[in-house]
Amino acid sequence: MEQRIGYKVITKDRYSALIIESVAAIRYPVQKTVKPKDNCGPICVFRTAIQAKTFIRRHNSSRYLMKVKCSYEESDYKAIWTVTPPRGRVPLWCLPVGTALADSVTCLE
Repeated sequence: MEQRIGYKVITKDRYSALIIESVAAIRYPVQKTVKPKDNCGPICVFRTAIQAKTFIRRHNSSRYLMKVKCSYEESDYKAIWTVTPPRGRVPLWCLPVGTALADSVTCLE
């Protein structure tokens, strides 16, 4: 599948935003391709910088979250999920506007 350009919202220490304590939490080093952890999937990214900035602003989280440009492989899945506790599934339509789901992500900055 072709690589797309988007934006990943991560913590200042480069971990997943909002799921820091979760089994699905991932670290996002620069220029390293990451995939969802086992029994989890896919990864959320934003299609545009404006959508990523809006997410950060709405969560009043600019002190500990940042947006980084990334390339990603778009997923065929239409929901994020985990089968390890806490189990759950969240459909794409319930996620923030502009969210794309990815099978792999490479942070470019």
